[in-house]
Amino acid sequence: MRNATFMFVCSFFCVIYLSVITQAQNSLIHDTGLLQMTVIDNGYIGDDGTGTYGGVVFNGNVNAMFTAGIIGGNLEVVGGAFGMIGSFISGGNPVIHDLFNVTPFSGFFSNSFFNQISMADVGITLVPGAVGHLENRSNTGQNFVFQRTIVTNNSVFDYTNSFWGIFADWDVGGANFLLNQGGYDLQRNMLYQYENGGAADPNYYGILLVNTPPNTVKGTVDKDIAFTTPAQLRLDIFALMTSTDFTPITADGDYRTYLSTGPYDVLIGESLILDYAFVAGTSLADL
Repeated sequence: MRNATFMFVCSFFCVIYLSVITQAQNSLIHDTGLLQMTVIDNGYIGDDGTGTYGGVVFNGNVNAMFTAGIIGGNLEVVGGAFGMIGSFISGGNPVIHDLFNVTPFSGFFSNSFFNQISMADVGITLVPGAVGHLENRSNTGQNFVFQRTIVTNNSVFDYTNSFWGIFADWDVGGANFLLNQGGYDLQRNMLYQYENGGAADPNYYGILLVNTPPNTVKGTVDKDIAFTTPAQLRLDIFALMTSTDFTPITADGDYRTYLSTGPYDVLIGESLILDYAFVAGTSLADL
């Protein structure tokens, strides 16, 4: 993992594109041979909650991802969280859908470090002028996919005290999602989940922040939250994504992952670069 991370960092400064496919697509599947992860051009990862896309599959097991996506948070501008929080929460109520595609995928690129690189741009309805550039990178034989998010402030005001991260509704074990457990690996700034007992899927799945100051990382694995009002929902999610809970989960249930970093001041004309890794392994140690 240490060598892979170095290659990931180096690749952003040593890019030599060997091939370009120009056909526009709204989704692509990063396939390393071990791990298949679908990315969607509106900021969703795995699926959008409709079951339309491929999700996240490791070692030929069942899909381990209901839905995931980019999230952000700012109390001053939007009054809490924004982003792709999934399609539904308890009670069947629709959740936040704030990101929209600006530039779709044009197929895979490749360079000397990664043979599958996908790129797309998204906008944020509640944060006018914000543009998110998404870069996903994977390579054959690896059990992880990197995602780089570059947020650029093209608005007329500063984004102060803002948090940015990933929301994930893992369903490890597919239909056995009510048997999920997980936690926060403090040493690696990684949130992970697994199916207790491993009857349908014995593997572990995690998301971690790469090259981020540890004191800025926030992480919580929690159960679903009840819907009240849209404004309160944004505040509830913001509270989860900006808190930290290191207590391992030992009770079976359906859990969500909230991983973020901040606070950051993204001033007019400035950009913020964040790197994540979606990883899978046969055990927590293997992650």
